[in-house]
Amino acid sequence: MKDLMIVLGTIVAVIVIGALLFFYGPQSFRVALGSMSPRVTPTLLKEGTNATGMSDRANYRITDNDELNQLWSYLDNTPGSAPSVDFSKDEVLAIFDGTHTTGGYNIQVSSITDANGTRTVHVSRIAPGANCFTTDSITSPYEIIAVPKSTLSLTHVDTSVTQNCP
Repeated sequence: MKDLMIVLGTIVAVIVIGALLFFYGPQSFRVALGSMSPRVTPTLLKEGTNATGMSDRANYRITDNDELNQLWSYLDNTPGSAPSVDFSKDEVLAIFDGTHTTGGYNIQVSSITDANGTRTVHVSRIAPGANCFTTDSITSPYEIIAVPKSTLSLTHVDTSVTQNCP
């Protein structure tokens, strides 16, 4: 009976220590043990539903001010209106959903992860449901974000979402 109590006590102690290390241990230990990839925190620069001149679905990685100013001309006709970005630390990702014949469409970067030598941008493509009221105007949703600069290859995963309306 005494040996059984020692074995059970040891098992409980190992489980408690393991849980404490997993939840409160160093970040590198938690990432190595967990299946979650490190998340990248984006900064929203601009979003909207009218990207003039961007009729196709497209994703861009912007790495300097000249590219950013060229991109911004599709979003705003005011010269020099692009935001200031420190390209020594950051890069800009531009996600365009293409043209839709009605309103109610949107696009959103839901998360960004770095894992296995790749930066993956998870994009939600939002469409209006059958009960949604939409305008009859042409729309072209987009989202422009700044993220920490990376040399990782860039890929995206699109998820289609239908918005439910009352």
